[in-house]
Amino acid sequence: MSRMDRSVLSFFLLATLLAGPVATLAMAPPAAPGRPMLVIAWQPDRVIAQAQGRPVGPVEAPFAVLARGDNGFRARLAQAGAWAVLDAEWVAALCGAKRV
Repeated sequence: MSRMDRSVLSFFLLATLLAGPVATLAMAPPAAPGRPMLVIAWQPDRVIAQAQGRPVGPVEAPFAVLARGDNGFRARLAQAGAWAVLDAEWVAALCGAKRV
């Protein structure tokens, strides 16, 4: 197998591995105002504060925080630099979480 063939094969393998998560995120429903949202950003706490929202939940991840805000919160998150804003309940259902 030539070097070019290996490069093409590596590219298609990487594209295949990334296609699933990207397609899943693209199918995510928009987060509704007042409902929990998963905010994904470089510094999510700063982005949430700048967008005038409030973090919720006992756990924070390095690049994601659950937050709530008013009607313009999603737009302000995008302006503040959020990479993605997902409906938290949809993400929880995707992960297999159930309400008790």
